[in-house]
Amino acid sequence: MSSIACYSFSNGDGLAEFFVLDSTDFDMKQKSWLESSLAESRAKWEIAYFHHPICSSAKTHGSDLKLRAKLEPLLLKYHVDVVFSGQDHTYDRIKAAWSAVYCFGNRRQAASQFDCLLVRRSD
Repeated sequence: MSSIACYSFSNGDGLAEFFVLDSTDFDMKQKSWLESSLAESRAKWEIAYFHHPICSSAKTHGSDLKLRAKLEPLLLKYHVDVVFSGQDHTYDRIKAAWSAVYCFGNRRQAASQFDCLLVRRSD
């Protein structure tokens, strides 16, 4: 979608669909686009990624609670399988609405590298 800073692409003959979001300015246009795109997706694996973490124990940046309030309901409603995020270069393991969250990294990594993985509960 060219008018907003998000897009999706598929890989593996429909096996996985990736949803790329601009977490710096996640607005109603992106939220609406994401909801309709997730509703239409027929991929076996739905994977979202964005820069700012919605779950992080890091002290420098930590969890973006405003972003979480906007994104998490959609991620859960549409059963997104995996979420990658970055910003904090730490290692976390959390259990919440997700079955597991793994965050890892080090200070030598480029800021553009993702360092968090949220894995959906299978129940």
